[in-house]
Amino acid sequence: MATAPTTVRSAESAPTHPAPSARTQPSPPFSQQQKLTATDGDSGDVFGFSVAVSSDGTTALIGA
Repeated sequence: MATAPTTVRSAESAPTHPAPSARTQPSPPFSQQQKLTATDGDSGDVFGFSVAVSSDGTTALIGA
């Protein structure tokens, strides 16, 4: 999912429905690869506030 340490949380939708997005560059400028959304997302559930990515970059755990 991510190939280097990155910021995964999306800022563009933060006020009501935060959505993390996968980014692959180790430093700015970042290029969004994919936007991740919750099918049952609700205002205030802070989806994407906490994110963990495995060391091999194949698994992400996203808190809500």
